[in-house]
Order: sequence, then structure tokens, then C-alpha cells
Amino acid sequence: MSAMITLEGLSIGYQAHNPIATDINVEVQESDVLALVGLNGSGKSTLLKTIMGLVKPLSGSVKLDVMRSHDIAYLPQQARIEKGFPIDLKEFVSTGLWTQTGWWRSMRNYEKEVYEAIDRVGLSDMAKVHLSELSGGQMQRALFARMLLQPSKLLLLDEPFNGVDEATISVLLEQLKHCQQQGATIVAAIHDLELVKQHFDQCLLFHPNGLVQGNSQALLAPVKDNGIEQAPLDVATLDSRLDLLDHA
Repeated sequence: MSAMITLEGLSIGYQAHNPIATDINVEVQESDVLALVGLNGSGKSTLLKTIMGLVKPLSGSVKLDVMRSHDIAYLPQQARIEKGFPIDLKEFVSTGLWTQTGWWRSMRNYEKEVYEAIDRVGLSDMAKVHLSELSGGQMQRALFARMLLQPSKLLLLDEPFNGVDEATISVLLEQLKHCQQQGATIVAAIHDLELVKQHFDQCLLFHPNGLVQGNSQALLAPVKDNGIEQAPLDVATLDSRLDLLDHA
């Protein structure tokens, strides 16, 4: 199995004199599913954008085992989606076909695929509902349905479960599992550590000295200091956590 993502000596950020994270060296294999975790401001969203090509690396390299840009699907944070755009859910989901059809070609021949994607996320009775009328969970399901229409080998998701109900989380996790079974590689930035430990075997963890890859249960296990359990991502305990893993 070959690497889908190779990050070598990577520094990320928006200003060369003030990088967000440096010296990132990671390989993500084909069909891997990993959660990307870290403190607020540690660089999760910036790393996803850098892998996607939306932000240029400050230094180092990003190598992807994809031939075309539409082999990559990027799901941004829901807060950045404009729900006031005057289209209904079906029309919004249909935009996932643009990489295949182009902007002006009719999508009439793809209606079956569009409705199937909508049905898979449990919104079949809301196809004609305007985006502005969707709840946060329904909008996130719509974003997933749009992503399902893209024949992508690599899925990059930024907080896909943020602010949605448990039923929606269950539906979205099931769709990610389906995508993996179809051969997709998935990297998702997630702040809910319990969700990561329950549903993601592997994670990428930002810490003060870079990015470490490993088993989620081990990396996010509680660390005690003088008998007091510390927060899993507390800066003061990250190095202790990594030391424990090194000597495990």
C-alpha cells in the first residue's frame, strides 16, 4: 500500500516569520482514516488547507498520490457556508457534480445519483427545502451528500461533527465508513476527543514540537500529575504523554 499523503519538513502558517507549526513529517497511507486533533490554534484547519493547496507551505513539501484536483474533496467548517444563497437542498447537493459536468452542462442525467446521495444522509423528504430553512445538522448532512457525489480518493474534513446532534453524527460516521470501504483516504479535524477515541483508531496529534501519528486510545489516554488527571491536550502534559508512548 502506498502513501496518499506525504508531508516532509513542512512548516505551515500565513507569515514566514510567524509559523503556526513547523517540522511536520507524516505519511498517511491509502484508505487510512485519521482524526486530526490539537489545541485551538494549533494549526488543524491550516494544515488541511495546506494539504488541499488553498494555503502555500512556508517550507517543506506536500506530496499527494492523486492525479487530478477533483480527486480531493474538502469539507470546510459549516460556519463558512453561505446558507442565504437562493437554492434548495437538491440544487445545492447537485453542485458536487461540477467537477464531472462542468458549470454549464445539464445535470438532468445525474438526478438519480443526486437523490441517492440525499437519501443516504436521511434528507429525502427535504430535497426542495431552501438552504436557509435547514438546521445545522441538516446543513451538515447536505454538505456530506454533496461530497458523496464527488469521486474523490482523498477526503479532508474540517470539524464535520461540530454543533450537530447525535443522530446526525451517527449518519455522518456511517457515510465516512462507506467512503473508506470504497477506498477513500480520510483526514478529519475533530475537537471532540471522546468521539475520536470511540470512532477513529488512528489520529494525528499536534503538540509543541510538531505532529505525531499514532493510536487514538494511546495518544489521548488520561495523564496524571501528582494523582490529578490532566486534560488530554493540556500543553504541560503533551510531552509527558509522548514520553510514556516512547517507553510503552
